[in-house]
Amino acid sequence: MPDSRVPLPGSAHKDLSPLEVESNEGFGSLTFDIDLLLRPRSGESPAEAAAKLDDVPLHERQYLTHDEVEARYGADPADVAKLQRFADEFGLKLIHAKLEERRVRVEGTVSAYGKAFRAQLREFRDEGGSFISHVEPLEVPSYLGGIVERVLGLHGKPAIEPDLYWRGASAHQRAATDPTGEVGNPDFSAPDVAQLYDFPASTGAGQVVGVIELAGGYQPKEIEQYFRHVGLSQKPTLVNVGPNVRAPRVLSNMEVTMNVQLVASVCPDATTVVYNAASKTYSLDDYYGVFSTAIHDRVNRPSVLSNSWSWSELFAQGTDLSHFDRLFAIASLLGITICGSAGNSGAQTLHFFEDRPAIVPSVRFPSSNPRVLACGGTSLFASGGEIRNEVVWDRLADHLRIVQTAGGRRDIANSHGMASTGGVSRMHGRPAYQDGADIPVLRHYAWHNGELRDIEEQAGRGVPDVAANADLETGYRFVFLDPPAAQGPEAGIELPEDGLVVGGGTSAATPMWAALVTRINEGLGRRVGTLQPSLYRLVVDQGTPVCRRITHGENGGYAAHPELVWNGCTGLGTPRGKALLAALRAMSSE
Repeated sequence: MPDSRVPLPGSAHKDLSPLEVESNEGFGSLTFDIDLLLRPRSGESPAEAAAKLDDVPLHERQYLTHDEVEARYGADPADVAKLQRFADEFGLKLIHAKLEERRVRVEGTVSAYGKAFRAQLREFRDEGGSFISHVEPLEVPSYLGGIVERVLGLHGKPAIEPDLYWRGASAHQRAATDPTGEVGNPDFSAPDVAQLYDFPASTGAGQVVGVIELAGGYQPKEIEQYFRHVGLSQKPTLVNVGPNVRAPRVLSNMEVTMNVQLVASVCPDATTVVYNAASKTYSLDDYYGVFSTAIHDRVNRPSVLSNSWSWSELFAQGTDLSHFDRLFAIASLLGITICGSAGNSGAQTLHFFEDRPAIVPSVRFPSSNPRVLACGGTSLFASGGEIRNEVVWDRLADHLRIVQTAGGRRDIANSHGMASTGGVSRMHGRPAYQDGADIPVLRHYAWHNGELRDIEEQAGRGVPDVAANADLETGYRFVFLDPPAAQGPEAGIELPEDGLVVGGGTSAATPMWAALVTRINEGLGRRVGTLQPSLYRLVVDQGTPVCRRITHGENGGYAAHPELVWNGCTGLGTPRGKALLAALRAMSSE
């Protein structure tokens, strides 16, 4: 009987780099794990259920339990049994099946996977390094048709990047000056910024906040030293889900370290759970896996997730991301707030069309997903414990400067010419909660016979929703010790001996918003879940001053203005923490 096959939709990768490399001897015997994402046991749509939940008043929302999620949206055990037959037939080992996540993990060799999916697996190389992938669609036996929706782990192309920038604290001793001439602090601790934003006077007691990390690691002594630096006497409660190991890339380790220190120091009595994929390729498949682990975590049950890794929508064109849409909808149904960094490239992104460079308007994924609270960036100027001014973070005119310090050490002295990313999504439609926010349409242009023509308009999701301090010139101090040898563009950059550095980018704004929501959940005694519907209702519909509107600055494509309630640089603005808690508490008692 012939082996009848069906292709997996969306599994081809025709856009791979032509720089294919010859496979080394023994390539076929290389063993690793992959995940198979199975169909849900019922046809119910979590996206439709989440949209209905958005319309339910906060105090009436009933979130699902993990058992209910598994019963409604999980995998069917009968489908797992068919997958066991498939594994046995092709010499694969079924390691475990997670019904709630619809993920089945198997182990095998490159050769076995090639036969199982009728795929020519090869080694490719691009600027991010070498990776395993395939060009043509994967195929599965017909008895698995419609059961296996996606294979995660056979396409390792690097995609996701951290949204962090840093400098040595010792390289920047002057005071920061804003465009109006106000002079303020050159950098802050995370508790400093929480106080300036008037966060509720709580500490996250009884709460669990998750930090999403793709790779890299922190050291407990760094966290403890930072706590002492900011005057906190208690030790943080940290839980690691996934390996906590240093990565070869310094920036990845800094990303993890800064994120954990910012969240834990603002919510010192909460449990901070670090979900780490320990990815070697920074692939989209690994990214999905760590999100799925965090959202479906029955042990720790986080109510807030902070994510500071992203991917330009331009690079996502042609990529099916519906599995992320479904996953984020389930997070909403569980009452989980996902905070995501909007990015650091302003409104424009460098993209190559057939090797020809172009600057194109683009926002970043996953903050462009309507289920993610997209966090943009500002430049915050304060003195005497008060905000003197706050504008859109815009350093697009700056250039990278390397300075020589007294001891002969080189250091980074400014913010790399970056700005708060924002604009309109080309991948996601405008959500209902943004209907009254005057989000502009995204216009697509093309040259025709020497004339620039407006060829299409698209109503998309506006990014960001909110903002917080992100400028490296007014950044956040954190402690980073014992780094591995720097590689790539960071080679030769030495860190201060005391480990005190300054971080910035929307990578820093995001954990601040995650910490605020964690404090709000404590104050309310319940999860707020997807915050955006309530936030836009308060600010846009009711005019409640729960955000400080940013009225000056631009990001290379959009500008803030006093008459705009929302702008494509900083969204609705930066937090007024106690006011937001009070307004949400009032909504909960209506």
